Amino acid sequence: EDMQSIRGESSVLTGSSVHNQRIERFNRDLNNNCSKVYAPTFYALESLGCLNLENPTDLFCLHYVYLPRIN
Repeated sequence: EDMQSIRGESSVLTGSSVHNQRIERFNRDLNNNCSKVYAPTFYALESLGCLNLENPTDLFCLHYVYLPRIN
């Protein structure tokens, strides 16, 4: 079953997003200032075999190094 039938009509936002300007601005800023900056590095580490996203130790190290910079 879908979310609306389980939790009711007010459980999710539907319709036009003209009233969601704050979250859209946040998502744009996040993409411009974070994703575009760090994603190429993460993809490069993965393609070189230096980062395995299935390995909990690799993920811990990635978080340890990059989360302070991202935040």
